[in-house]
Amino acid sequence: MPTKEEIYSQIQEFVTQPSTPGVKNSPTFERSYLFVPSAIAKERAAFFRFIISQEDLLDLLPEKWKALDLAFGSGNLTAHLLQESEYPIEKIVLNDKNTAVTNQNLSSLLPNTQISAHDFLESAQFPVERFNLVIFNPQTGGGWSEGSSNLSDQKPILHDGDLKSYLESIGRETSELTFSVDEAAKQVKVHSDSLNKGPMRDLVGDIKIFNYYDVFWTSKTSKLEGEQSNNVKFRQTFDKVFDPNGLLVYYGDESYFQAIFADFPYVIQLCPPDDGKMLFVATKAISEEKTILYRKSGPGTYEVTDSCKEVGGTKEESDLDELEVDLDHSADDFLIGKGNSEGERQETPNPEGMKFTISEEELGSLDFPYLNVLLKGVPGTGKSRLIDQWIISQLDLKRANHPNVLRINVHSASSNADLMQGIGIAANGGQVEYHEKTGLVLNHLKNACAKPKQPFVLVLEEIQENSLNELIGDLIYLIEDSKRVDLSAEVGGEFESFEDFVGKLVEKKPNVEFVQVPYLVNTETKFRNLIFPKNLYVFCTSNYRDDKKVVEDNLMRRFDLIELYPKYEDAIFKKKEVTLFLKTLNEEIIKGFESREIHPDRLIIGHANWLKVEDGKSFCRAMLKAIVEFKDIREIEWSEMSPVLQKITVLPFGLDSNQILKAKNYKDLIEHLQKQAFDDLLND
Repeated sequence: MPTKEEIYSQIQEFVTQPSTPGVKNSPTFERSYLFVPSAIAKERAAFFRFIISQEDLLDLLPEKWKALDLAFGSGNLTAHLLQESEYPIEKIVLNDKNTAVTNQNLSSLLPNTQISAHDFLESAQFPVERFNLVIFNPQTGGGWSEGSSNLSDQKPILHDGDLKSYLESIGRETSELTFSVDEAAKQVKVHSDSLNKGPMRDLVGDIKIFNYYDVFWTSKTSKLEGEQSNNVKFRQTFDKVFDPNGLLVYYGDESYFQAIFADFPYVIQLCPPDDGKMLFVATKAISEEKTILYRKSGPGTYEVTDSCKEVGGTKEESDLDELEVDLDHSADDFLIGKGNSEGERQETPNPEGMKFTISEEELGSLDFPYLNVLLKGVPGTGKSRLIDQWIISQLDLKRANHPNVLRINVHSASSNADLMQGIGIAANGGQVEYHEKTGLVLNHLKNACAKPKQPFVLVLEEIQENSLNELIGDLIYLIEDSKRVDLSAEVGGEFESFEDFVGKLVEKKPNVEFVQVPYLVNTETKFRNLIFPKNLYVFCTSNYRDDKKVVEDNLMRRFDLIELYPKYEDAIFKKKEVTLFLKTLNEEIIKGFESREIHPDRLIIGHANWLKVEDGKSFCRAMLKAIVEFKDIREIEWSEMSPVLQKITVLPFGLDSNQILKAKNYKDLIEHLQKQAFDDLLND
């Protein structure tokens, strides 16, 4: 029997071969076909071994694994999962229809293994056989021409009952509808002998996948509407081969997991500790609705967490780790979902031809009493992270980049057209056409109105860079707590459009607060009414700028203002001596500048860049950032900065304070810090 090392060696040789032999600089199989790298496979296998040793899953484990990988590719992930688990194996089936570019020789190395070449979108190709461990790694979102699964991240509607009872539960009339189910094709068909196409579309046209059945419908005049989805095709195969008491292991994007396996109640997730994707371990054998998120805390150890974001991270230190909207990107792209890393960003709820419906779907918590909050302070004090914590724990949205959250990084080029409404220009048959374009914030507001029993969040970062009065001036009056509208009593209502809904609401309830905004593409003098829903929270952050106001005067009474200062808690820093140094430095900054600054606390240094400091090299990197900020951003003269630094007598990690803090000028100090921090980059 080959050893683990021999198995892994064969896989490594396979994935590193050129994908196009004879072509210079041909990419490897691993790169061309998106195979899981060995280091990532090893990391996920370590987590899998940890999980199956936990009490909840330990009692579910069979005597032996009977494993099926539906798209094994190189076999790297499955080989590591099975070998590192050190669990008895009854049978392994490695399936992949792409025989020319998959590791066909692996069957001779793994125990009790056979290869199959079935298409996982064709359930008839699979024999009737169930497996207690099913592994799926479709590489959704980046497939290649032969292997792209074309699965969708569209979530199904799940309901404990049939489609008729679901429609009735959301207030839709079914008396003129007939329903039939094709179990073999996994299709639900809805027909009406009396309704025309339009009313039928309003009743069922927005339901694509129901309980993993495709939904089709016909009216008395229309042809069959609907389409067979790859998600339902895949689920036909999966449900055929998966033992309901077994384990599912999925490696990929969260949005696709939620679309394909939404009916799994018990889910365990691993935050990627590397450049790979998330690993999901799920089962139906535990009926409790529960999702547990883990992060790696050390070699072979893991801890439960609320978010995959790095502990101590802030917007200032890790923009790329947050879901932020750069207003230089196309607003149109964002509105169709391209601006969300998980493909879940919601569109305006009434696209052309669809009604505006007030949903009664409940999600999260609306008990958080603070509707408008502004966090201000120096950079690096954890403003963005605190907002993330509110979203996850107070609003119970589970993750900070939830589709109900819109995060915008305000900058000097931001405009009202980006956020509220603008004019789009297009060419049609040689003619120039103008149309109204819904901005990011207005679109998000409409989504919040459509789902009043769910918390929605608008996060505006760095508002000191522009004027909110100019950006969302139409809403400033309405965001006051007392002027917001509670729409929870309007659920179930259906209207021709959002404008129709607001107009009728204002007619029905004369005390509703609203403002009027003009139609931008209209030859008549017409206005539309605009309201602000109670379930839309507005959280802002602001840094200090000498040439900018932290907050505009008319926002003061509309926002709860919270000042954040650097934290000096040993628990959040890697080294205790760093905590003491930062506290001492900030105290000396306040003392040194209180005679010339009205607010010397605006010059102190945030804690974010110091959290990971663990040695002299990383200390010098953090110190260098602070010194450059004083020199180039705050423009503090050396003659004023030097006396502050000279008060520091002890540095962490045995560093010589005379060499670092008693330099003759900024140039000497920066050169010294750079030499210590980046010696590997600056050496010839």
